[in-house]
Amino acid sequence: MHPVTQFLLRQATAMDVPALRSLIELSVRQLQKDDYSSAQSDGALGHAAQRAGFSALEMGSTLTGVPLYALKGYVPRESVAVPLPNGVTLPIVHMVKVL
Repeated sequence: MHPVTQFLLRQATAMDVPALRSLIELSVRQLQKDDYSSAQSDGALGHAAQRAGFSALEMGSTLTGVPLYALKGYVPRESVAVPLPNGVTLPIVHMVKVL
């Protein structure tokens, strides 16, 4: 029989941001390690897009992802409300990164 581990759930605070950033980066690198090289994980998409003639990358982000993408050079442009099947809307932020 395995010992029971108890967890305390709480809202994240600004003091948690560095640990969360580290956790996200480690997670991505571990999840991708069998499919992509370190160079690819470090941003080959932007370089490949630039070589292909693109001058910018655009995306839609949840509110939770905006700070992360901003750190990667994306700039929020506008917020749109995406309707969901249950009748509520999900705010999505249109973000652009100039290459």
